[in-house]
Amino acid sequence: RRIVVDGRTVFNVRDAEVALIAVLLDSADESLRTAAIEVLAPLASALAQRAIARVALDANETESLRISALEGLAESAKRFGNLLDAPQVTVLSELAMNEPNLHLRTAAGYALGALNLSANKANQAVLKFHRG
Repeated sequence: RRIVVDGRTVFNVRDAEVALIAVLLDSADESLRTAAIEVLAPLASALAQRAIARVALDANETESLRISALEGLAESAKRFGNLLDAPQVTVLSELAMNEPNLHLRTAAGYALGALNLSANKANQAVLKFHRG
């Protein structure tokens, strides 16, 4: 992670991007997957952001991994803007507005806000959150 954030090294993290995404999407070890999120989030890459979102939006994943992925998605979006596919944005919006689990809904709302979408979508999520 420090190599990606610092950027002052001869090591090119992009060479490891495909392997990190493979670990994120295919590994059974949650701590390893969380570490992959931490490295991929500050990487300027649509593939990385979309892979993180894929984990965040997968209802079959554990709550803790999904929250880590939503936090990583928010970090990536703050740094590089919205690099997600339209269907992923739609699912994230639905998660932020309709998820019964408060922890997931809050993390999804944070990630949705970081995407800096049109005011209309963000306002809908905030209003839905405050109305219960």
